[in-house]
Amino acid sequence: QALGDLTTESCRRFNADVLDSPNLRYFSVSASRPRHRVPPFAAHSHKVIFDAEGDNDSLVSVRSSTWAHHLGVWPADHWHTINHRPVIEVKNPTGDITPYYLQALDRIAEAGVEM
Repeated sequence: QALGDLTTESCRRFNADVLDSPNLRYFSVSASRPRHRVPPFAAHSHKVIFDAEGDNDSLVSVRSSTWAHHLGVWPADHWHTINHRPVIEVKNPTGDITPYYLQALDRIAEAGVEM
């Protein structure tokens, strides 16, 4: 069941059926990396998603992760966004993802959202 829930059609149905609450403010952030910069085990899923929806983080496309007030696209793969690096980057390392989270929190605070 879980894999079926991840299809683009299932996500469209979910978004149509589950309405945003007028009492909440929604924010989103996306991530994207070129295929040659993702972990080898994620290269195939990156290509499949890229062919279907363009830029992605190897599991989620930028298009499908852009929602409500979008805070931007981080230069990271999906694992990097949770600060888990399954491969060591020797050439052009992306570095620590923490500053991106701090910047997102600053932008949410600037929007007048209590945290």
